Amino acid sequence: MPEVYFKKNQPEHIVGQNVRLSHLLEHWEQYVDKVVTVVGWARESRLQAKDTLLFIKLVDGSNNTPLQVVVEQAVPNWEDVKKSKKDYSFKITGKVVKSIGKGQNIELKLVGEAHERIQIYGRCDDDKYPLNSKDISLETLRDLAHLRPRTQIISAIARVKNNLAFATHQFFQNNGFLYVHTPLITGADCEGAGAMFQVTTVLPESGKISDIPQVDGKIDYSK
Repeated sequence: MPEVYFKKNQPEHIVGQNVRLSHLLEHWEQYVDKVVTVVGWARESRLQAKDTLLFIKLVDGSNNTPLQVVVEQAVPNWEDVKKSKKDYSFKITGKVVKSIGKGQNIELKLVGEAHERIQIYGRCDDDKYPLNSKDISLETLRDLAHLRPRTQIISAIARVKNNLAFATHQFFQNNGFLYVHTPLITGADCEGAGAMFQVTTVLPESGKISDIPQVDGKIDYSK
């Protein structure tokens, strides 16, 4: 989404406010040491430190870069949360801290404070979820239209199309154009959808299509 949109529409930070991951990761400096709420699904979920730490790579479709979420076993629902797997959906409230890991500026940390929350919105069965394979082909995705936006390539294409459409509309709006839905004139008549009206240049003086001279069911252009 263009930068100007966020400058106009992003409110002053309040504790626990919902933040889109693309904005959080791009403007990370203004969120350090603040409590935010994010919603998304796990691209990866793993336990470490003898099963006392849960690391979640969270994405929400707004960009391609995941946010690392670090959950300590001190959270109240740890026994349920530690069973989290890839593609589980979450709503997470935690504190943004600078990351010591490579390739990332920040991470979201939950250490058991009262204001912290991690809720599992949706679970995923590894054995039945069709997108678990890393080598899934574009041809296979044609049969998974309801799931393919979760893949990196399809979500990236959607974001590019969004930005192109937004920029096109913004250009014309800024230059005084009006966006209207014009009717489509087509020769196709799928399931009777085009039977509402006919277009002709040989309408007689009576104005009735039925009065157009015909021969054997075809228009007689000689008259």
